[in-house]
Amino acid sequence: MCAETNGLDPMPSNMNQVQCYSYFSIASQTKTIRTGKGRLSHVAVENGNFDPAVITALLGLHPHRAWQQGDRNAFNKPYGFSCWSGCMQKKPVFDAGRQCQRIALQLHDKIPVLNALRQQYAVQFWISVVSVLHPEESTPALSLGHEVIAFCYLTGTQIDVDMYVSEATTSLVLAGKLVC
Repeated sequence: MCAETNGLDPMPSNMNQVQCYSYFSIASQTKTIRTGKGRLSHVAVENGNFDPAVITALLGLHPHRAWQQGDRNAFNKPYGFSCWSGCMQKKPVFDAGRQCQRIALQLHDKIPVLNALRQQYAVQFWISVVSVLHPEESTPALSLGHEVIAFCYLTGTQIDVDMYVSEATTSLVLAGKLVC
């Protein structure tokens, strides 16, 4: 569902959109437990290891990124946990909350399946928002509407927000020319 067609108030056309993307993730949990005082006296306990193909089949959605614990990453190191990430939203927005809303609406009918997965695999859910800030061009916003808050409440989903400052802004900050 696109922001222009879902009943949200349109933003003025002279405002610059925020460069960001958002997605939903399911991840297994690994806990490290100390068994003594020495630096080697700990053990990792894996909880919730899952096969991403099972998640794909149950949700009927294809991930943009997925791996299983033990798969090798780009540095040939094994992943210590399983992960499935999908529902990627890249369409430019004025408010990153709109991307979160699209994710919540896309997954709304999957809430019972997600809760069953959480119980079966003891996994964690996240909506991640990654934003690149251009303060000289736009003002970033993240307002979470009822749909997002209800979805997060009903599924135990956490929201993770990563914000990066664009290189042009960083240069201005380093030059001491940015007024806050």
